[in-house]
Amino acid sequence: MSLIKLRYYRFEVKNWRVPGCFRLAFLSDLHNNIAPGLLEQLREAHPQAVLIGGDMINKPIGKMPARFTRGYGLVRRLTAEFPVYYALGNHEASWKNSEDGRETWDRYRKALEKKGVVFLENASARLGDEEHPLTVTGADLGRTAYSHHKDRRRAPEPAELREALGEAQ
Repeated sequence: MSLIKLRYYRFEVKNWRVPGCFRLAFLSDLHNNIAPGLLEQLREAHPQAVLIGGDMINKPIGKMPARFTRGYGLVRRLTAEFPVYYALGNHEASWKNSEDGRETWDRYRKALEKKGVVFLENASARLGDEEHPLTVTGADLGRTAYSHHKDRRRAPEPAELREALGEAQ
């Protein structure tokens, strides 16, 4: 039994004509559980880029123990074959914002940036080419946007997203 759930979606965007198709792979919530065969399945899908929606790791405290390196190792391997864009999930954000994890987070991030990973924290990146651009954005929502936290207030309002991210292009 595979732990990998593949889903294929086709989106059509009005007035956006790309010869053939533009393929993106989206990974999220792996929590260091890297299923055998994942990289091979990504290769077979032939994405032009891999988007990461966060929670590739679990929040470690202090130094990164060996069990937290699986998510890191996968992302490093991905960079050898695909452009990789990484938005933070609540585990990465907790790690980044914790006093005892910040230094390890900085090392994690810098090592992946050296391999070419583009981190999107309230930031956007342009994919495609001049004639057929596609903008991807990563939103740093903060702890209160996650439904499983007891101090959750609500989903961000469109105005809050515009303030954090700027106007859509």
